[in-house]
Amino acid sequence: LIMILAGILFFKKDLKYFTRALSAVIITYILGVWLMISVGFASGGPACLFAFSVLAGILLGLRAAGMALLINALTLIGAVWQIQAASSQFPVNFPRMITSGATFMFMNAMVALSVAVLLKGLQSTSRREKEALNRLKQEHQTLKDTKNRLQQEIEIRIRMEAALQKSESRFREMAELFPATLFETDLNGKLLFVNKIALSLFGYESIDFEKGLYAINMIAEEDRERATMDFQRAIQGKSMTLIEYKMIRKDGSTFPGAVQSASMIQDGKPSGLRGAVLDLSEMKHLEAQLIQAQKMEAIGTLAGGIAHDFNNLLMGILGRVSLLGMEPERSAADRETLKGIEEHVHSAANLTRRLLGFARGGKYEVKSIDLNELMDKSVDMFGRTRKEIRIHKKYEDKVWTADIDRSQI
Repeated sequence: LIMILAGILFFKKDLKYFTRALSAVIITYILGVWLMISVGFASGGPACLFAFSVLAGILLGLRAAGMALLINALTLIGAVWQIQAASSQFPVNFPRMITSGATFMFMNAMVALSVAVLLKGLQSTSRREKEALNRLKQEHQTLKDTKNRLQQEIEIRIRMEAALQKSESRFREMAELFPATLFETDLNGKLLFVNKIALSLFGYESIDFEKGLYAINMIAEEDRERATMDFQRAIQGKSMTLIEYKMIRKDGSTFPGAVQSASMIQDGKPSGLRGAVLDLSEMKHLEAQLIQAQKMEAIGTLAGGIAHDFNNLLMGILGRVSLLGMEPERSAADRETLKGIEEHVHSAANLTRRLLGFARGGKYEVKSIDLNELMDKSVDMFGRTRKEIRIHKKYEDKVWTADIDRSQI
């Protein structure tokens, strides 16, 4: 029966561990008691009781080992009591029996408790190692998650850096193509960035920029104090739009320029200036040309008014000369003189017509004209302006007529 129960415990895998362990311990105890009752102390009964407490310590722990030892002690006491009851029939050496029982219990307790303590220590160590392993697994998972996050952040940072490099490259290309000086400075006015046009405009080279250049040195001495004050206002965030200064090149030559700048902000604080410098030389030249053109327009308007009034006077003179020439008592010499006066008046009228044509801004009368004849008459008028002028005429034969305004030509 005991063997059958042991086989059931061995092969019945679906039983709980505690049930199987407790059953094994009880079976061992029953076997030991049965052997002691049936065969006696010389049988394997004491060995089974010994194994009973050891198995209890191994399978169920230190407390179970203590309970098993107590049960063994009670069992041995009961056995001694039975033996004492039967001692009247069979002589027994009680001191030797008590010594043997005590030795048995001592050895049983030492082995059972030692095994239980050792097993408990091993279980505790195993539990700690399991907990440590679980912690390591958790830390490994945490490290793995951290690694994944870091890898994602690194990938994001790589993409951001690539985008930043692309943006910076685009900015530099645009800065080099921009037809004006672009610059960046720190808080002390040291140039941190300039485009190639800036170096060309101010006559510097790349090695000069690498050694260190300051923006204030690009402004002429007489404007530096004003530029320094404007620089400080721009750093403070005030708008500085196209302020004109006298700029100075490396070779000492100067030119007019206009500066527009704004404060650079980093981490919420000003870190320098960013701006542009426009060369106003061409604009100043065009401005001078415009002023000159406006003056010429004013002169043309004035000349037109004077020519008109002068032409009215000439018409009055011409009328009176014509009246004088109509008088019958005039001699041939007088008539010739009057004819000369009339020709000079006509020449003066032609001059006024030219002035009026200039004043009208190109409103001319176009006709087919022989250029040789026109030039011949025109040079005589210029020849009479100063006595020192000598005119030598040489015309091409048989020139074609041209559609022109004779006064303009």
